[in-house]
Amino acid sequence: MASKYTYGDKFCSGRVYIMGDAAHCYSPAVAKFNLAWKLALVHRGLSKAEILTTYEIERMPVVAEMLNLSTELHKHTIGAHEKFRAGISPSSEASKDPMFRGRNLSQLWVNYRWSPIVFDDQAGITVEHTNPSGLEGDRLRAGDRA
Repeated sequence: MASKYTYGDKFCSGRVYIMGDAAHCYSPAVAKFNLAWKLALVHRGLSKAEILTTYEIERMPVVAEMLNLSTELHKHTIGAHEKFRAGISPSSEASKDPMFRGRNLSQLWVNYRWSPIVFDDQAGITVEHTNPSGLEGDRLRAGDRA
């Protein structure tokens, strides 16, 4: 059994936005709040509509990373099951890899520190490049999710 995991090359065009299963085809373990709070601010007149363009900028790398994780998880679970049925024992090394631990599927590690709308005013602290996942043990910074 083969599954196809993919995501769109754009999440917005003008006033049209797609999210969730319309934007990607993989595990539904993804938060939808990124666009919702921005839409709420624009709807209430508390922000300009330009803030909505950051949705695509912020979510694309996260979706790409989650797609890769979902694909690897699928290979190790479904693939392992198929090997088991064929009488070949599945690799136990993959199950030891921290990438496959359940906490990663929660996406609590996702942050938007690198987004163009995040201003991290920490005087005297050097700004380093961060990926969408941040680093375990990092301090709380602008762009982190609660």
